Amino acid sequence: MRPEFAGHAADMYLEGSDQHRGWFMSSLMISTAMKGKAPYRQVLTHGFTVDGQGRKMSKSIGNTVSPQDVMNKLGADILRLWVASTDYTGEMAVSDEILKRAADSYRRIRNTARFLLANLNGFDPAKDMVKPEEMVVLDRWAVGCAKAAQEDILKAYEAYDFHEVVQRLMRFCSVEMGSFYLDIIKDRQYTAKADSVARRSCQTALYHIAEALVRWMAPILSFTADEVWGYLPGEREKYVFTGEWYEGLFGLADSEAMNDAFWDELFESAWRSEQSH
Repeated sequence: MRPEFAGHAADMYLEGSDQHRGWFMSSLMISTAMKGKAPYRQVLTHGFTVDGQGRKMSKSIGNTVSPQDVMNKLGADILRLWVASTDYTGEMAVSDEILKRAADSYRRIRNTARFLLANLNGFDPAKDMVKPEEMVVLDRWAVGCAKAAQEDILKAYEAYDFHEVVQRLMRFCSVEMGSFYLDIIKDRQYTAKADSVARRSCQTALYHIAEALVRWMAPILSFTADEVWGYLPGEREKYVFTGEWYEGLFGLADSEAMNDAFWDELFESAWRSEQSH
């Protein structure tokens, strides 16, 4: 045993639910008898993989799914996304249809990252960044959305609720960005002068969002995050995995007339109007 591990409890025991009467129990009994304490600080258990109909995986039934086949067909990140998006506290269903949905979710996240990178072309954060107080209020609102999303995502990561991470990431990419903000800014991005405050303000928001997004993705969509990292503007560490969570996010002040409450009410009114037609 390495000296630094001698006498210390493991941070976590991670195994399937069948180990409650196996490894978890035997380790606890022996450690308690010999040392008077548990051998681990926390225990995390997961369910077992079943097919789309909830049946146990069996070669005789022919319902097994080979991870290598999935990676060869869809890519490693889609397999990782399926694993992360599944609530491991129960049985984890997998089938071709479920993996197809994971692939669709992956494309939405990737397309969001692609849009951000495309619109950051020619942007140098060292000289083109707009100060928060000088940005268009809608752009500051978008950065605030990223800030709120990051708070939720970090809490979920700390609690090992990876399916919550994926759900929040999808909501941010598909709803807050894809269905609203990224659609609205297209005219401004494509028609405003290249060095105008209107366009640079938008690019500043996209830069902050991209810096945060790539870090959220990294623990799950590792290969995609590494690819995105290589295209982001500005000086940075070689790998996204050696960096820390992005701390440059900010939001709207409550004292502002067009604060978060204003935007929430605006969106709620628009939603009610749409539902009434």
